[in-house]
Amino acid sequence: MYVAQKLFTPENIGKYILSPYTEIYFSSKSTVVRHTLSGEAVKIKGKQATVAMVLQSLSEGVSFDELCDLLCDELGETCPESWISTAMHSGIVE
Repeated sequence: MYVAQKLFTPENIGKYILSPYTEIYFSSKSTVVRHTLSGEAVKIKGKQATVAMVLQSLSEGVSFDELCDLLCDELGETCPESWISTAMHSGIVE
């Protein structure tokens, strides 16, 4: 077992981040992000490059509004708040 760490700073403390305990599986139609400790998973539909860009932004940390914009503009989510809630509940986003 390994321990993942995320360093919080005054600049990123209020941002949403991709959990360090995730595995990402790309396929031709969707991407699955799985929390390695809980086994919970979130399916993300969209082109692989677009999903990878959104996940990269999450790994760097984004504000709530930035994340909502990314989900709507890049992935076509009509209810980004619901997506964020599901991702947080599953431990994918912190």
